[in-house]
Amino acid sequence: MGRVWLTDYPHISLDFEDLTIVTPRITNAYFAKKVVTGGAVPATTPTVAFDEINEGILGRDVYIIVETENFTPPNQSLISTERASLVVALKTGDCNLTGVADETLQITNGTTDVDSITVQVGDTTALNDIEGNCDYGNLDDFIDTAIIKVSLRPNARTDFDTWAENINNSGSDLPTIEIDVVPEDKNMIVDYGPEDNTQGPPLKIGRFMNSEGHEFTLENKNVYEIYHGDNLFNSLGTHTHNEEVVRRRISFIENDFSTEVKYFFYNLIDNCYEICECTQTRVRRRNNGQRITSTNFQSNYNNYTSSVAAPQGGDAETNYYYADGSIISYGQAYGYRRYALTSPNDPNDLVDLIRMPDDLNINFETGLNNVRATFSYRNTARRYCNPACFAGFIGVLIQLGRTDVVCTGMCFGDATSYPSVTHPNGDSVDTAYLSTLAIEQLKVDAFRDYYFTNILRGNISWYPQLTDTAYSNGHNDHLHSGDFNLERVVTIN
Repeated sequence: MGRVWLTDYPHISLDFEDLTIVTPRITNAYFAKKVVTGGAVPATTPTVAFDEINEGILGRDVYIIVETENFTPPNQSLISTERASLVVALKTGDCNLTGVADETLQITNGTTDVDSITVQVGDTTALNDIEGNCDYGNLDDFIDTAIIKVSLRPNARTDFDTWAENINNSGSDLPTIEIDVVPEDKNMIVDYGPEDNTQGPPLKIGRFMNSEGHEFTLENKNVYEIYHGDNLFNSLGTHTHNEEVVRRRISFIENDFSTEVKYFFYNLIDNCYEICECTQTRVRRRNNGQRITSTNFQSNYNNYTSSVAAPQGGDAETNYYYADGSIISYGQAYGYRRYALTSPNDPNDLVDLIRMPDDLNINFETGLNNVRATFSYRNTARRYCNPACFAGFIGVLIQLGRTDVVCTGMCFGDATSYPSVTHPNGDSVDTAYLSTLAIEQLKVDAFRDYYFTNILRGNISWYPQLTDTAYSNGHNDHLHSGDFNLERVVTIN
């Protein structure tokens, strides 16, 4: 029931026809994605809104939005602009995540596990950037809304792996998570749900995300999150690049119970877009290739155990396989290349590879907020890549924002890279030169910005004028961007 002080107005009774009883109400709570509009031109002020989401990935951050009405504290006037606080907890909707239904989830706050979060309605701190600013032009729209940002994971890696294993064991019946909301003041009496449904959502008063069409499931994926260089919501920390302290741009959520990798990009104003999903495999790590002459092949490498036709679409024609795990590839144009195992006696020396999309053409928003990731292939069947290296390549594509980037190959699914001898294991990207020195220099700079440390070029035309590059024979028809620096990728949890 709402608050009524009849003693102050003796002429009013509960039967008084103009009496309105105002009841604090928690109308809805849901998981959400932030959506920012505007700000494409520096002089414009962006606005923010939230879209309900019904699925999440273990380890990623999401927002929780709690909508209220008349939520002034009991000791305040109903016309007060002050709002009371809420306690929000996450509950298992079934047994699939922890083995127990209706269990309070322990989630990380960055340093330890917590079982609930207290937040004041109307507080927009969760929208602050890393400098503590909150420059949205419509914050008054959230005076009756509680906004929380949470990480969907426990603090300890061992607990994360337990959750991941349980999700994997649930098969297609993914675990569901519900939102439990109560006022912080235990003496505060509230109604739940919209006004025409005083009992709130089905099943339990104060419980949300548990009705048909409004359930939230949690799944396993490996995740790379890539950031625009000037995104002020990026909290990944810093490193030194070209004698300048800059923010790190790529994070990784590792999940050993999934072979799928999802790539997300956060643009200048922190809108998040899914770029693509790729399948990951794990194969034996290989050394850089060796050039083998025909005479050497016939004299010393004719003892192969099997041979098969190489994948179509590239320069290789035949692959030869050997008892020591090495592979020799042959093509008429380039001859023989041998790729030995890095650790022939260690079957656990493995490298992760993803199969890159055959057709990537992403284009969201415009102006400074544009997210365009587009490239095509030319004369190559080398369409596998180290998953972190591919995250860097996505960052390069979006920083360039062009439609004419051509990839001439990375590596094969067995970690060889014929005819190149310099990028087995998929840690390098070959691209065709763009049309002018100025445009190609922007591409070189983008590869540097996204952690490619060894960029090789040819020696004709304007190629020698490209800064932060080195000449290497055989690169007059493509730019080689290699030695992706994995150490600059921030692994989450």
